[in-house]
Amino acid sequence: MKILFSAASTAACLLSHAAALAANPVVASPDGRTTIEVAEDGSTFSVKRRGEAVIAPSPLGLDLADAQALGPLVLESRSDTAEDRTIALVATKAAAARDHYRGATLGFREAGAGRRLFIDLRAYDDGMAFRYRLDETAAVSLDGERTAFVPAGDPECLISEFQGAHEVGFERKHTSQLRPARTH
Repeated sequence: MKILFSAASTAACLLSHAAALAANPVVASPDGRTTIEVAEDGSTFSVKRRGEAVIAPSPLGLDLADAQALGPLVLESRSDTAEDRTIALVATKAAAARDHYRGATLGFREAGAGRRLFIDLRAYDDGMAFRYRLDETAAVSLDGERTAFVPAGDPECLISEFQGAHEVGFERKHTSQLRPARTH
């Protein structure tokens, strides 16, 4: 069987690929209840559980010590992956743990065909993870990270105020009631 490609069908295929990259990429967990979404410019991420926001749009980014800061990013590629395996554990009560997730590697390029930044995403049934990778041949030092986790709404949490070496009880407080940590 021969398959013929016309210029119109090839252009339509390329446009649909470009349109898929233009939307904010989303990765869903194997059970579909946990999702992580990244802005198409790589500047923020958010997390939902059962359709409800858990992490509101929160900043992403790295501060480089020995190099110029990354400029505006454009989503260039996406490569999906899935894993379901058992990993042997050492020095724990359990002998093994299940590593089960859906993931994607998002490739961003600085506007103007500059440097590349990759974000590896993983969505698990009970959480999410991500990491950054720079496409650099030379060593790069980090000065800091812009990544933050902004809780959606004003959730309640259990907190114990640090008071020296003394143990104190836990209190229920909303995140809006928390004080910034003191630095010593």
